[in-house]
Amino acid sequence: MKLKVVLVVSLVVILVSAGSVGAEKLGSANLTARSLGMGGAFTGLADDLSSLYYNPAGMVNSGLLGIQLDLGTMVSISDELDELQDIPDKINDDSISDALSVIPDDVNFMGQGQLAANFKSFGVAYTTKAFAESSNQGSSASAKLIKLQEGVLSLGNELIGLPFGVGRLVYGMNYRLIKLEKESYAVSSATEVTKIESDDDSFAIDLGLLMNMTDNFRVGLQIQNLIKPDFDLSGDKEKSHYDGSTWVIDSDSYSEEMKLDRVGRIGASLRVPIIDLTLAADIDNLGFLSDTKDDEVYHFGIEKDIIFNGLSLRAGTFSQEDGDNYLTCGLGLNLKALHLDIAAASDDRFDKSVAAVVSGRVKF
Repeated sequence: MKLKVVLVVSLVVILVSAGSVGAEKLGSANLTARSLGMGGAFTGLADDLSSLYYNPAGMVNSGLLGIQLDLGTMVSISDELDELQDIPDKINDDSISDALSVIPDDVNFMGQGQLAANFKSFGVAYTTKAFAESSNQGSSASAKLIKLQEGVLSLGNELIGLPFGVGRLVYGMNYRLIKLEKESYAVSSATEVTKIESDDDSFAIDLGLLMNMTDNFRVGLQIQNLIKPDFDLSGDKEKSHYDGSTWVIDSDSYSEEMKLDRVGRIGASLRVPIIDLTLAADIDNLGFLSDTKDDEVYHFGIEKDIIFNGLSLRAGTFSQEDGDNYLTCGLGLNLKALHLDIAAASDDRFDKSVAAVVSGRVKF
């Protein structure tokens, strides 16, 4: 798929962070407006269709029937993304010499969108993620984009009831069919350009556990990629070099292996019914459950229902591997079966870098 097409699609999906496009980033959680508003702390809450991404055991709490759509965009790097999406048009057989000048410097983008539905504790979802980055040092430049599409089947069920009826332990599993597409450009000098396009399909299995200690206190665990997807990317490699008078293009086959990390996550939530307040906390990249090299990430969130639970106010924070702390906020409108949510996050007090998410869900 052309880089331009993928980026145009990506502009209408959710930015979840601005980081490097490594394989470890491909397994990051899918953010919804409600979870983002609470700082991404949702593993121990898991009481709607967002459970499908954070803890499939929570599908038992998702209601009789529901559907959820999540969309968003990033507003701070639109100019750079415009430049990035023009690369395929500007680097062609007639203008290969422009490659060094058309690749922007220091652009990082990660976006996603998803549509999910459930019947009782059975769920299905389609998700799409896009990761893009580029750099330009003046004498060399590179641009890379990865697109990930997933079809997800999810099921939650009760494992055991706790003694004296004080709670229950439930489990859930996700089966994910994954298509990975990768496109990259590398300019090693003003006279050499390499373009690579490759793709492959794989699958993964996630496991989730959720213990309802009481009606208001829950502890959850998710292992994403318990069975890890293993990609053998294959495609075409096109290398162009200038021989002094004209550009010569050599084509060859290309292959590359890529594996996604196993990521463990635990969380807890506490609801205080008297004041309609929910507190939640998660620890991501948990060492003994993960094989990622990333540091642990801590998520904290709060949700306050007001006006007879018709409106929900949310706030939270989470840390990133680079040490930056993100602030989040969100708002939810609850109209019987219809729920509309918006959320935003930033690492610079919403002055420059802002991620915005809108979610709509119907739940019966």
